[in-house]
Amino acid sequence: MRRKIYKLIAVSLLILLFAGCNNKPSQNTETTQGGEISQSGETSQNGETSQNDETSQSDETSQSDETSQIEETSQTPEPTQTPEPTFKPITLGFAGDINFHDAYRNMQYLNACENGLKDCLSKKLLTRMNKVDYMMLNNEFAFSERGTPIEGKDYTFRSNPKNVELLKQMGVDIVSLANNHALDYGREALSDTFKVLDEAQIDYVGAGENIDRASDVIVYENQGKKIGYFASSRVIYQSDWVATPSRNGMQSAYDIDYMIDAIKKAKEKCDYLIVYMHWGVEYNNYPEAYQREWAKLYIDAGANAVIGCHPHVVQGFELYNGCPIVYSLGNFWFNSATKDSMYIELTVNEDNTSTLRVFPTYNDNCRTYIINDKKERKRYIKDLTSFSYDVTIDKKGYVGYNN
Repeated sequence: MRRKIYKLIAVSLLILLFAGCNNKPSQNTETTQGGEISQSGETSQNGETSQNDETSQSDETSQSDETSQIEETSQTPEPTQTPEPTFKPITLGFAGDINFHDAYRNMQYLNACENGLKDCLSKKLLTRMNKVDYMMLNNEFAFSERGTPIEGKDYTFRSNPKNVELLKQMGVDIVSLANNHALDYGREALSDTFKVLDEAQIDYVGAGENIDRASDVIVYENQGKKIGYFASSRVIYQSDWVATPSRNGMQSAYDIDYMIDAIKKAKEKCDYLIVYMHWGVEYNNYPEAYQREWAKLYIDAGANAVIGCHPHVVQGFELYNGCPIVYSLGNFWFNSATKDSMYIELTVNEDNTSTLRVFPTYNDNCRTYIINDKKERKRYIKDLTSFSYDVTIDKKGYVGYNN
């Protein structure tokens, strides 16, 4: 009986063990679903890791290829060289003596004209004067309503300050006051002239409140090039018209050593220097011997061009070391006389060489105009060439060496 009981227990245990073995797959599945690590889970994770590795490698390879392509595509192109800026030649305009004295015929004519200055200076002339880079004239009077005329002087000139507007209509940038009329009405009138020009923003050279200002050079900068203007007079009515450290007046040109030193100092401030002179003998078409000699000394001292006024008639040209000398521009718009006048342009190049061109001009009964008639132009150029020294003037007015 006891042996049977033992057999039953043994059989029961075997049944239980067998049942337990059949339940393991179900437990493993539940464990995997529960997220616990099992052999089956490890295999699955390893498989996923392998796929991720392959994907990562593929992504890296793809990114590398794309990066390489981007780098090749976005390589900075060779920089193109910026061309050097082209220098545009600078054009300087010059004319001679002007007079706005209120009682003179030319001003009376102006006041009676319907179109003002446009009826006194031709359209072609006014257009050129306003087109140049810098325009210069000889201002041979005082802008003032003060002062009294110098006693004993035959001709004295003064103009209402409002007439400075005429200079602006002419396109004038700078005037010379180094002449024998700027002090016709005394020092007060000269000081008024400085003030009127300053307020009109028109520069002046050759005179000032003291000798430092009178001898100073006015400089304009254009494309990095400095163009300087310097003026002096060798025709001064009386000695006390000369400026001093404490007295207004003008710069004197009677001392050649002083002038050479002053021109050298002026040239230190600029690249291209114009020396504008009041000199010579009135109504003489030829310069004096000293003018020809001194003009060359001025150039040796640093002047690039020498321009003259005072004789009230035109004088000829000369070229020295490639630098132009214009001995007299004559009257520009001064009175009612009928005679040849002159308007010139200097074209300044980057290397400081320059080209001189003359525009045949004429004064006729208070009008000044560029000559259009071919026969008259030919006559003008022939006369001017005869007044000149070893130069030629072509039909367009360009001045060159007579080789």
